[in-house]
Amino acid sequence: MRRIILAVVLVVAGGSLGFAQSASVTIQNEESTTFYYTVDPPDLAQLTTGSPLAATKVAEFFAAQATEPQFAALAPGAQASLQGLTDGAHLLVGFFATQDQDTFPVRLITLQADSRMGDRFYSVYGSPAIVDAARGVGRLAQFARSSSSEQPPVAAQVTPAPALVTPPPAQVAPAPAPAAPPPAQETPQTQAAPEQAQTQPPAAAAATSPVVSFSPSYNPVFFTRESRGDFSVRPIAGSRAWTLLDMHISAFSARIDDKVLTLTLSSEGDFSPDVSYFIYAFDTRAPGAPSVFTLELRPRALPDRGACILWQNGSAAPALFGSVRVEGRTAIVAANLADEPADVQQALGSAGSFDLTSCWFDKPDGVYEEFYFATVAMADIPVTR
Repeated sequence: MRRIILAVVLVVAGGSLGFAQSASVTIQNEESTTFYYTVDPPDLAQLTTGSPLAATKVAEFFAAQATEPQFAALAPGAQASLQGLTDGAHLLVGFFATQDQDTFPVRLITLQADSRMGDRFYSVYGSPAIVDAARGVGRLAQFARSSSSEQPPVAAQVTPAPALVTPPPAQVAPAPAPAAPPPAQETPQTQAAPEQAQTQPPAAAAATSPVVSFSPSYNPVFFTRESRGDFSVRPIAGSRAWTLLDMHISAFSARIDDKVLTLTLSSEGDFSPDVSYFIYAFDTRAPGAPSVFTLELRPRALPDRGACILWQNGSAAPALFGSVRVEGRTAIVAANLADEPADVQQALGSAGSFDLTSCWFDKPDGVYEEFYFATVAMADIPVTR
């Protein structure tokens, strides 16, 4: 029986198959302006994205009259590979140098590095900003307006930080391998049938700003396969399902409006009844720590409707989560958190993170193939009240 204890399975799989890589993280600038960033600045040591003091501490960091650390530049649409990271959480601090603006939006993102999973991938957007840093003040003094140009030349502004390498996009391939999630086909129909009704949240529109997005050329290095109890991590070239377009996630968005959670997932292809998308939520990334809960999104659970299924760690009985509607190649989940378990609400409000994957199930052969896409910090989910 498949389990949601992702980290434990990966330790076993990685150790036995020798696919472990040095810890690295890939980031991609999704905005039209240059992103300047640094990782783990000493002045923000021990700070977490979920801390109530995070905004104050970051504002103080940028207001300080200092020239260190220096910020590395990431051009619009470019990727950078952060190599040599130790396993665990790392703090990415950066800002978008928006032209004609007196303030720059600052992003604070928790990056999770794990040598057992190879390269993790993060898309970086200008929103939600934790603070707006004043142009030309403190650590941004070198970005003051000048009569000759809006910004000083990049070479005069930044020196890439050690261990930050920016290879051509073709050399940057996120690698994963999350564990095989619980199969939707094992869902007891008496406990979580798609046609059962829950308290429905207000109708919600698709979230407009993706938390993470992928180009059609996205190609993971590894994938996981489970067949009748045999679990393995394999090179992507050995996949039977990766050629299916609905395995390719193009964008994923999330937001919370007045305690209503909206998840929006778009695929490169039409949704298939054999395809699920999984969200593994963690409140900690300690070795062996299980996911707090897992959401399985099945856009074609039934021919005329989709379903989102909640799997909780320590509970064998799944349950429906919110409601699902499908619009072409986009599936939208809306859930009133007041109707959901307390530990789910607590995890969504924590400083944790979640992994996003797609999974294909070949029922006649009993084969599951799963593909890792990204790790996202809970703090990156916009919340309005």
